[in-house]
Amino acid sequence: MVPLGMQKRLTCLTSEGRIVARAKAATATEKITLTLDAKDTSNGDRAVKYKEAIADCSYFQAALGRTNEVKLVNLMQDMLGPEGRKISQFTLECRYPEKTR
Repeated sequence: MVPLGMQKRLTCLTSEGRIVARAKAATATEKITLTLDAKDTSNGDRAVKYKEAIADCSYFQAALGRTNEVKLVNLMQDMLGPEGRKISQFTLECRYPEKTR
């Protein structure tokens, strides 16, 4: 058998010139999500400010594009930490654009 091409389709011929297989090349799709679990130990609401700071970062603006954004997916109620200070736990999520290779 002799391979004729390997761009988008793969076609092989036998020694008699007949087509044996016609197949599509394999692909993989990357789906990447960055999850940040954080604690706010200040006496204010810094989770939203932290989210905005990450969204304003040039790396995340370039990597996420215009359609994907930094999301605040979880904001727990305040609780007391080991030192008697208020602690707020929160989760931020960044979904990178899907890439098919």
